[in-house]
Amino acid sequence: MNLTSGLLGYIYPFLMGAIWGVGDGVFNTQLGALLGILFKHDKESAFAQLKVWQSAAIAVVFFSSPHMALQLYT
Repeated sequence: MNLTSGLLGYIYPFLMGAIWGVGDGVFNTQLGALLGILFKHDKESAFAQLKVWQSAAIAVVFFSSPHMALQLYT
């Protein structure tokens, strides 16, 4: 039985999205806790820098996306 056939093939993308969402939530929670532990006296600056670097990374992906190709080989 193939994993992408029948009812499981229909549910599979939703299951993967749910697992990805839970993993992302856990990662973000742990990252926030780590920043809180490492920067006890200057938490606001640490979280501001986190958001600056996250935004910079998203901007790089956004502006470089027209130059990237997504090809699907079947």
